[in-house]
Amino acid sequence: MSTHFERTPLALAMMAAVALITSPSFANTNTTPPAQQPTNTTIEVTLGDADDTSGKKIKKDVTSALEWNKEWATKYGNKDAKQLTITGNNGSKTLTVTKDGALKNNLEIVELKNVDFKVNEGGSFINNGTLKLDNQSSLTIEKPATFDNRDAKIESQGAITINDSGLSTTRQDKAPNAIHMGDVTMTGNKGILNNNDKGYTLKSDQKDAKPAARVVFGNVKLVGGAKFIQTDGAMDIGDTITIGDKSNMSINGQSSWKKIILEGNRHHIN
Repeated sequence: MSTHFERTPLALAMMAAVALITSPSFANTNTTPPAQQPTNTTIEVTLGDADDTSGKKIKKDVTSALEWNKEWATKYGNKDAKQLTITGNNGSKTLTVTKDGALKNNLEIVELKNVDFKVNEGGSFINNGTLKLDNQSSLTIEKPATFDNRDAKIESQGAITINDSGLSTTRQDKAPNAIHMGDVTMTGNKGILNNNDKGYTLKSDQKDAKPAARVVFGNVKLVGGAKFIQTDGAMDIGDTITIGDKSNMSINGQSSWKKIILEGNRHHIN
């Protein structure tokens, strides 16, 4: 037996009432989900005499193997960390990779604020992210066992200095590890890139022992008054160097580039 509604005023009123009761729009199901808090992806630390995960301090001297990665970040309470910001103070502003120390970065960004970063003789630094230096920071490379930034970037408003490895006057048994500077962007008047390394010679070069460059650059950019200064007798090779407005390049040794790009009108090369 079928049900039949006749379109009388009473039937229409009953149908409307049923529709109101069964309509999903009157069910309290469209609740607004709570807003998600943004994930903190930065670990902020200062330099000290020892690691202190609760006090957010890292030891200022790297004397053994150390890797900045997810496991390390978890110890500092942030497994989602993508960036490490290190701030120096009057008491401790120098981060040093000492002889036999080996520092490897696998975080996306390492930012240095008021920090003098040194890779000393026999020390090693491998970077797989972006190393950023403010204009109160510096990087000094002093006869490293390894300096490898070839797959990474350095962005600096402070000075970067590559000192001579002392391998050009005495012939070496084998070629040393190259100092792979990778892609480097120098910015501002304090952004000065200094190369003092004079390369190396090998014992196998019996007849014509000419030094070969140990310093290898990727793409270098000088921006907003930055400078690239190569001292007398220094050597380097690179892919591309871009000299921007108000920036300059001073060559006093041998510098070989696949491409040199001049941007703006107020740049200088000598």
